[in-house]
Amino acid sequence: MNKLGIFMNFWEKNWDADHKKYIKKAAEIGFDVLEFQAQPLLEMSDDHIRSLRALADEVGIELTYSLGLDRA
Repeated sequence: MNKLGIFMNFWEKNWDADHKKYIKKAAEIGFDVLEFQAQPLLEMSDDHIRSLRALADEVGIELTYSLGLDRA
């Protein structure tokens, strides 16, 4: 069966939002994958990233990220 995912910023306009909130929300409504904007991840500590990963594993959400590319 195909996995169903959603981009966190479908719900949030701020790139640096509460990622844990949206990991839980995506799991609660039945998504398999949650996509983040990559830039805030570059500014997070390793411990914070590990905590996001642990939560995602706990609730059964796969995490991914994307970059907005220029038109050129």
